Amino acid sequence: MFRRFRHSHLVVLCLALLYVCAQAHAKTDPVAMLGGAPETITLTAEEQRYLELTNAERKAKNLPELIIAPLLVKAAREKSQEMHDLKYWGHESPVKEKRTAMRRVLFHLPKPPFAMTVGENLCFCPKVMVDEGHHALMASPTHKANILNPIYRYIGIGAFTAGDGRFWVTELFLDIDYGK
Repeated sequence: MFRRFRHSHLVVLCLALLYVCAQAHAKTDPVAMLGGAPETITLTAEEQRYLELTNAERKAKNLPELIIAPLLVKAAREKSQEMHDLKYWGHESPVKEKRTAMRRVLFHLPKPPFAMTVGENLCFCPKVMVDEGHHALMASPTHKANILNPIYRYIGIGAFTAGDGRFWVTELFLDIDYGK
């Protein structure tokens, strides 16, 4: 009798926790979690051009346009500048908390999601060359796959130009689910 009583309370407690977690996730607005509406951030001319070129590629394939997420722009800008400042090139960061694209996004989210899918494109040019950089990404099957992936709904583009003119761009792609 005591054993069955204890287990039934455990089941009730687990169900109550699941309900509370589901309610917390259900009330979460992805746009708010991603830094607000796209209008709340100003893109540089280079970032805006990358967005236009990316969404033109998606439109040509009958895919929905990607929505700018201010939080992703911030993370992408940090990544581009970090590669310059720490003198490395690649998707894996030497900064432990931001080692991968997934960690970079989670680092900035105010609340962890129920599920998310993240993609990242990196581009480096010896000088600012937006159209050429975009076309180089489209010529790479893995980078093109990120640009044309129908799963992604949000994008952040971060450009950094060094004093000597070298140019880094990070594109972060995201689909996020807060369990609605």
